Amino acid sequence: MSVDATDRRVSHRPGEASQPAAERRGEVWHLRSTEAVRQLLRAKDATTQAGFSAELMPPGVGERPILFLDGEEHRKQRTKVARFFAPRTVTNRYRQLMETRADALVREACTATTFRLDQLSLRYSTEVAAQVIGLTNSNVDNVAGMATTREFISMAVLHLLADATLRARYLEAQEPERYGILHEILRLEPIIGHLYRRAARDLDLTVNGEILHIRQGELIDLYVRQANSDATTVGECPLDLRPGRPLPPGIGPEVMSFGDGHHKCPGNSLAIQETDILLTRLLRHDLIVAHPPVIDWDELIAGYSLREFVLTVPKPLPVAPRG
Repeated sequence: MSVDATDRRVSHRPGEASQPAAERRGEVWHLRSTEAVRQLLRAKDATTQAGFSAELMPPGVGERPILFLDGEEHRKQRTKVARFFAPRTVTNRYRQLMETRADALVREACTATTFRLDQLSLRYSTEVAAQVIGLTNSNVDNVAGMATTREFISMAVLHLLADATLRARYLEAQEPERYGILHEILRLEPIIGHLYRRAARDLDLTVNGEILHIRQGELIDLYVRQANSDATTVGECPLDLRPGRPLPPGIGPEVMSFGDGHHKCPGNSLAIQETDILLTRLLRHDLIVAHPPVIDWDELIAGYSLREFVLTVPKPLPVAPRG
């Protein structure tokens, strides 16, 4: 099997190891294979949230975000919020909103002819999020902290502008195929690169035939980028961009980009649909990259950010008067 004939991944983090599939260094376990990450995330009530500064939040101080919850409390809260993010609900309640905002923002950007995509995507994703979660009277800048959709929009545009054939395929495709292309970009470029869990009890995982004995209290670092490019799961050329690649049963096209198990991101349908709505409008224009994005790393979510991504829309040439 060809493992790495083509490397189209932009979000390589310097100094980040891709092997071995699992190892223990000090008091920390490092899991890099799809199999290991998936097993850990699906182990019921076996771990607690250790990322996103969850362990720094004192107990009993205000209402804890659902991202910080575990066990029965998490299941109850997740059931409450799931109704906001079901695919049919997203389409029925929010599609018109997303289309209206996308039309307005793309029209504004094209009128200006030069614009920063990272700023446009921030406005769009936070305005949509504010409506969905009922913060219509809030300053959208204050709800942007977890707007990972912003980064994905920029990354997807970067890849589609770099590949004219894929861009044309995306714009000509029906919605299911477009979603498949977006999911493959997300597999290659997961926004959140690491998930951190702490063992709530002793547990054993089997990885490549070897049993890992994880003990209560140990920290577990889940490498999402490496799990998403595990050739034993995603097949040939795992760092290439190949929409529609065959995957094992139970593995979605984005692999571990939205997590897995009971902590899988509930807003995945919303993120893909709102990205598609914006991109189908934006990419129909003749766009030129005036300044490629600067990639930086956010330690809180162990993910990347793309900033200063400047695009231009060439003005049409004036028509000479006849006669």
